[in-house]
Amino acid sequence: MQGIGIKDNRGGDRKSKKNALKLESVMKFVSSLRGHESHYGRGKSRRIYLSSELNIKKLWKMYNHQVQDDSLQTNYKYFSRIFSNKFNIGG
Repeated sequence: MQGIGIKDNRGGDRKSKKNALKLESVMKFVSSLRGHESHYGRGKSRRIYLSSELNIKKLWKMYNHQVQDDSLQTNYKYFSRIFSNKFNIGG
């Protein structure tokens, strides 16, 4: 025996699993939004445009109102970052 203990596998990274579920939930919500293509240059861009009545803050409120599980609710900054970085959506 060298005095080296065995690795204790208790604990772990529970936060990333929780965030993965939250990310999946937000992405599913944003993907469900119906948009339309731009009238100009329809074939050139893959960008989708939402109604001019919607903005990220309104979408965030809609998401938090729609989600049943309180642990999947997000703050505005988290929602906005996912919306802006993961999707090619215009206003």
